Amino acid sequence: RNTWLKLVVQLCLTEKQIAMCDIVWNLFDAASSATDAAAELVWDLLGAASNAAQWLFADNSELMCQRYTFRDLLDIMEAGSIMLLGKGGNSVVIRAGPSSQKVAIKATSSEDALKEVEVLGRLHHPSIIGLLGFVTARHESFLVYELAALDLFQALRGPRFDWQQRLRVLQDCVAGLCYLHSSSPKVLHCDMKSTNLFVDHSGRGKIGDFGLAVRLEPDASSAVMRPCGTPGYVDPSFLASGLPADVEAAVATSALVGPPTR
Repeated sequence: RNTWLKLVVQLCLTEKQIAMCDIVWNLFDAASSATDAAAELVWDLLGAASNAAQWLFADNSELMCQRYTFRDLLDIMEAGSIMLLGKGGNSVVIRAGPSSQKVAIKATSSEDALKEVEVLGRLHHPSIIGLLGFVTARHESFLVYELAALDLFQALRGPRFDWQQRLRVLQDCVAGLCYLHSSSPKVLHCDMKSTNLFVDHSGRGKIGDFGLAVRLEPDASSAVMRPCGTPGYVDPSFLASGLPADVEAAVATSALVGPPTR
């Protein structure tokens, strides 16, 4: 319980609830019942913060994922062991849940989370890492995804990833890309690279990490006017022309996912 409680305290610090954090932190070494009582109080506090942010997703009619509560998140984290999967510039990803149904949970800023839910929350395809649900607060939010076995960068460096497996993953990711580009509105991933493509437990390829993705609305107000993505993968013609990113630029980027990132 201390593991998730520390995560809650960290989130509370982000939420500016410093006094409450001090109380909970001092109770870590106290009796279990006192710690549990403090934990329940914190979850209630975060629940109120989450409710305050609900207006950001007033229209859930098109979302294919669930809105979780902090209690739901707690249940997932308490159902099994927790392992750190990675840390980014402003996010942390952990593995949690029971052994039969592990998930990936990303803690990130609410601004980034809202953008990702708006895009990924409306997508459903076998070759897309599924967004199962989310819980929002004022400054920091959690996204819950289906869990893949490893990313393509790790797979390419492994000894048992033969050419037949590579071809299957390539076909799967191309199918996912075609789905994105044929959606209405079209979706640009904007950061295709080996560490954002994944291999599931059955060896199938999936596209993940939609943190930079955009929906190309008909009014073109969402056009990507600035270079985005990882250096070395961005389409050179996009960089040189200064024109908005389009499907062609996304396809060019996708052709470069094989070489390991440097």
